[in-house]
Amino acid sequence: MYTVIIVGDDDTIRNGLSQRINWEAYGFELLGTYQHGQQALQAMQTAMQTAVPNLILSDVSMPIMDGLELAEQVNQHRIPAKIILLTGFDEFHYARRAIKHQVHDFMMKPIMMPDVRSLLSRIRQEWDKQHFFAR
Repeated sequence: MYTVIIVGDDDTIRNGLSQRINWEAYGFELLGTYQHGQQALQAMQTAMQTAVPNLILSDVSMPIMDGLELAEQVNQHRIPAKIILLTGFDEFHYARRAIKHQVHDFMMKPIMMPDVRSLLSRIRQEWDKQHFFAR
């Protein structure tokens, strides 16, 4: 089973993603939800030996630490997680910085649950293939 965290300051999006997705059905365990990047990073550093997420779904625009800063910190701390940034159309200019910080993909707001489910299935298939060929 793969692990995921959700990071975002919008309660509606964060709670909607955490509650409206049957995570286990897609092969994921939801480790937690966080209001901003700094909170998520601290939780990951605390849990470094037990439950580091494989996937981070993060809003781009948040107070304290935004999604791009979080991606930069994840890379600097060598946390082996794929990052998906949730962004509004006006924020897409962040793409160049996101690529520099190895962001795996973007999802445009408003977030549609079928799109999230499709993304989870695709990522799980990628990882399953990697693990199969790594044997």
